[in-house]
Parts: sequence; structure tokens; C-alpha cells
Amino acid sequence: MGICALAVGLLPLLGPQGSGAACQWATVPQGPDGSILALFAHGAGGAEALFAGGSFSSAGGGFARNVARFDGALWSPLGAGTNGPVHGFAHTDLGAGEQLVVFGDFTSAGGVAAPGLAFWDGMQWSAPAAGLGIRPSAAVHYDTPFGPRLVVGGRTDPPGDQCLAVYDGATWSAHTFPGTSLPCSLAVHDAGAGPEVWIADSFSVLRWSGGAIALHTFHSLAVPGRFAQLPGDPALYLGAEGWIAPGPQAFPVAQGDPLSRVTAAGIEAAVPNLAVASPGTSHAISALAPWNGPAGPVLVAAGTFTHANGTWFETSRVAARATAWVEGESVDAFLPVGAGLGGAPRALCAASLGGIEWLFVAGDGLTSAGSPLGGLARIAPCEPAAPATSIVHGCDEDPAPLGTWYDVPQVGAEFQVALPLPFLDFLSTVRLYAAVALELGPSGCGVPIAGVGPLLLKGLLLGGAGLPPSQAGFYGFAPETYLVRWNLPLPNLPALLGNPIAFQALILRPSAGTAGLTRALVATPGW
Repeated sequence: MGICALAVGLLPLLGPQGSGAACQWATVPQGPDGSILALFAHGAGGAEALFAGGSFSSAGGGFARNVARFDGALWSPLGAGTNGPVHGFAHTDLGAGEQLVVFGDFTSAGGVAAPGLAFWDGMQWSAPAAGLGIRPSAAVHYDTPFGPRLVVGGRTDPPGDQCLAVYDGATWSAHTFPGTSLPCSLAVHDAGAGPEVWIADSFSVLRWSGGAIALHTFHSLAVPGRFAQLPGDPALYLGAEGWIAPGPQAFPVAQGDPLSRVTAAGIEAAVPNLAVASPGTSHAISALAPWNGPAGPVLVAAGTFTHANGTWFETSRVAARATAWVEGESVDAFLPVGAGLGGAPRALCAASLGGIEWLFVAGDGLTSAGSPLGGLARIAPCEPAAPATSIVHGCDEDPAPLGTWYDVPQVGAEFQVALPLPFLDFLSTVRLYAAVALELGPSGCGVPIAGVGPLLLKGLLLGGAGLPPSQAGFYGFAPETYLVRWNLPLPNLPALLGNPIAFQALILRPSAGTAGLTRALVATPGW
């Protein structure tokens, strides 16, 4: 309900991506005809369903004004909807049963006067008592020793102070807090002092448990924060735009890690984390959500990041925390969900519909594998299948580690191979060889090639000359490293499916008069 640097060559163990049709992003049929600003999973009206809010007039081919319900097959309206955009959802039970909380820039819902916030019980709309007094931007249910409460964050209208408005089912009470911007996210979390309401705005993290609102962490970098909690994980996660310091800090400075953990002392960078390849670019998390994937609950992030931090592995606009192997060691990493999602994601939500734990993402211009998906897409969990990479050790190895840039090769799609070199090697000549089989030879030193040395490959796919890099340059999150990269379109041949393809790079260093071979990288493609 609503709810260490790594070596290249990761071998996924468990995670939401894999091969097969079930691991592909797909558009949601007949989704809303406008912008979707919020997603939420809730059981109002029966079985769990996905609720979409935003600015639209229809869904499922019929009338649905700014809010709609999706049961996995059909869309339905929530009565007459709202007369303005919906920006968010929550749930609450203040003694009259479970209700969906809907908030946004509207003054009525289903014809009922409801300035900014309304309740939906599955059948009809209702409004809280008068006295909200703010324009809501976040909401959360909070069980206090005095009974259940709905806590709403926002700004007084007309614009003025930031407040928490607390509703007990009959009356509102207001609590002004020392934040300087709109509350972006609210969560109930126990950091050791009992359950409290935690508040993230664009400048700080605050906490409240019934008395005065206390400042927990101040960062003053104008970065909106977004909370998420994972079942079975005691941490409270905070997604933002790369401002988290590398250790517990009361006053963090700008860093390259957009994901953090809220601690009793402040905040700290989460491990693993996310990053971008080049300096000066945005790497923000726009949404966080838990997803009950094939390996159990996982944390999923959506945003403008491009890589798992400290590795050369591409993610996509949506990435999930997963367990992977690095040279026989189990590690955590963020890996792409499915075949990879493009576009600008805005909202993220997991919902159990028809016995399937779907992951939904809403945004602008969503795409996958070059195909447009519209403003709303979904994917079902699936076990990782054939796609994998590994490192094979051979003789006369060069110390530079050849590895993957994108971790899951697929037939008929582009597979990227990367080779990080020391700074002084940027004038070296590098060629890549690929073959459908690996040949170690009787001595373990591979097949000799005249003028080159022992090459660990046979059945060459790329011809005997090898390929020059597609791209090369210095990269932001490893500025001391010169990276060469190959973009290899794998032929759309069924015979390649499940068959290992071996890659090896030859490095010629003119200044030293030497040549060396990297270890062989072996990738097994899937669909």
C-alpha cells in the first residue's frame, strides 16, 4: 500500500532486469490524455489499484478529470474528479475507515467544496472540516499516542509561512516550522527517538513528533529532497540532486551522490549510489519507490543519472538496487530496470494488480529500446536470465581492466565495452577484438597472432584487424582516467542467444614500445 568502487565486469545475481518479453517496458493502454504528476497504490474501493493524478480530462477512452484509477486492465474515473490539477496522494484512517487522500490545486472534488485536499473512500468524495489554511504539497498518515492524524505540509495561502497542518478527523491545528521552502516530502520514521514525522524541503531536513518542529540537517543548496522507505530496511532514504556528503554531516557540501540515508546524526551518502559520466551535468533523483521484485523488496530510483557510482556501468532513467558478483564477491549495485528507459521520469510507483507486482513510471517522452511509450509505462518483475558478463584471466595480461559500459548485452541491440586507461596512456593505440568462442590453448596462453602475441579469441566477429574505439575522453567521476569505449551493435541472430561472446583489447604504447592484451571479457547475450 502506497508505500567502494567496483571493478568493471559485474555479473548480475538478482535484480529486476533480464531477458524476455516480461522484462520489457510497455506503455499502459489508454492512459490519461495529459500530464501525470503523481502515482499512488491504494486499496480504496476494493483490491489494490493504481491511482494517477495530474492535469488531464480522460483515461481509458472515457471521462476522468485530473484523477483516475487503473486496476491492471481498465481505467475508471473517481466520480466527477477535481476541478484543478492533482499533485499528490496519501492514505489515512481517522476512525471512519481507510481513505485515499488527494491534494493539489483544486477547490472542489466530485462537486464537493474541498480547497486543496479531499478524501475518496472508493465510492464517493468528501472534504475535511474547514481550517486547512495551506496549499498542500505533501501529506502522510501519523499514528500518535493520542490517536491517528493526517499531517499535511504546505504554504499558507496567500503565500507566507511554511506549515504543517494536522487533522484529527474533526479539527485542524497548525505548526509553523523553520523551513524556507515548500515541504517536498513527508515520512514517518523512527531514528531512535520513536516514530516522528520527517520533513524534506529544498534546503533542509526537519522532524516533528507533536511539539516544536526541529531542524535536523541544513544544506542550503536549493535541492528538493524526496523520501522513500523499504520494507525490512530500517533506513529512511532521501533522493535529491547530488548534494550528499561522503560521511555523516550536519552541514553537507555538494557531492556527486544523489541518494542518502537519514541518520540520527544527520545524513550520509548511501552505498551503492548513482552518478553521471561527465562533470557539470545534473544527476538528480526525481522519484524513489520500493518494488517487490523477483529478489524481494528493492529500492528503485528514477531520474537523470546515467551510471552506478564508482563503476562504468550504465543504468537508465530507472535503476534498482540489486545484488551482483564482482570477481566472486557479492556486492550491491544499482542496475537498469528492464531493457532501459529513456525520457524524463517524474513519478514512480509499484502496485500489485492481478497478482503481478508492476512497477509504473510516469513522465515526459518516455521511451524504451527506441520505441515511444507515452507518458505512462510499466514493467513486471522477472528473473535475470542469460545476459551476463565475466572476466577470464589469461597470460600476458595488461593491467587495464576491459569491461562493460552497459551490463546486459542483447542480440539486435548495442553493447558497449569500455577500457579505462591511466592518464598518460591517452596517446596509446587501442583495438578491440571479439569472437564467438574462447580459446585458451594447451598452455593457457591463447592463440598466437604474428606481431601481436597470444590472443585469447577464435571465430572472430569483427575481422582480424580489430575495431578502433567509438569514443574516448576523460570522464567526470574518474577524472584521472582516460576512457576508451566501443559501441557494438550485436547482430540480430538467434544463434547468438545464450552463446558466449569474448572480447579482448590490444593496447599499443608507442612511447614505451610495448604491446599488451587485456583480460578477456565474456558476455552471454539475451533478447
